Amino acid sequence: MEPFTSHHHSQYNNHNLHMNNNNNNNGFYHSDLGGRGGIGIGGGGGMDIPTNVNARYHRSSLRESQESLSSEREEREEQRIGVIWALLAAYLPEDVRSIEKFFVQHVEYTLARGRGNLNMSGAYHALAMSVRDRLVERWKDTQLFFKEKGVKRVAYLSMEYLIGRSLQNSIVNLGLEDNFSQAMRNLGYVLEDLYDEEQDAGLGNSGLGRLAACFLDSLATNDYPAWGYGIRYKYGMFSQKNHKSLSNGRCGQLAFSWKSVGSGKVGHNVSCSLLWNL
Repeated sequence: MEPFTSHHHSQYNNHNLHMNNNNNNNGFYHSDLGGRGGIGIGGGGGMDIPTNVNARYHRSSLRESQESLSSEREEREEQRIGVIWALLAAYLPEDVRSIEKFFVQHVEYTLARGRGNLNMSGAYHALAMSVRDRLVERWKDTQLFFKEKGVKRVAYLSMEYLIGRSLQNSIVNLGLEDNFSQAMRNLGYVLEDLYDEEQDAGLGNSGLGRLAACFLDSLATNDYPAWGYGIRYKYGMFSQKNHKSLSNGRCGQLAFSWKSVGSGKVGHNVSCSLLWNL
């Protein structure tokens, strides 16, 4: 019987496998890759390739191809995620036009309001959130720096904190008061009027609270990694006013819920709590 020869000499051809009916082949498949210097079959002195060897070779090749494709996909996904996280390396723009843009975005998406139903309290709220965004950027970078350096941290515990109003202090510390003032003026607001919308954080009512706030201010000024821990009172302060329930119209002290007045709750929470960790 004449041996089969291949018309394709460069690689194995899975579609040209022939069964040799010679009694000596024991049911082996023979590759038809003969020709000059190729692998012959049958009585021509060629080499027989068992079926399981050929299948094992192609399974191995397929597995390697799949692993390579999976590795490429993972690499592309890591690059995509890396690009997204790289955006954190850039701070929000601080020009007047950008401040206006972020203010309006908070009005629409944070407060779910529009130009027609935005009062002074809502404008203060949007302004506080715009300032908070910029405080958060610096706060997280500061925390990351301390973590990488493995520094020890100060934990200051006090029953009271009288930190006062935080919005103006935060804007001044950011060095952006002129830009914020111009942006608010362009939108029809006076920055100083929005400052007046903020309520003092009612976290205490004695000299102890003021002293604790001074300590935290000093820690922040001297770049110490410190946290202040206290109690978030609902009625931490009292208001002095005449009340008809009091006899003879005398002046008395009434509990003052500072968190429920306007948008002071959010403004205080996001401004003062971040201020001490800069």
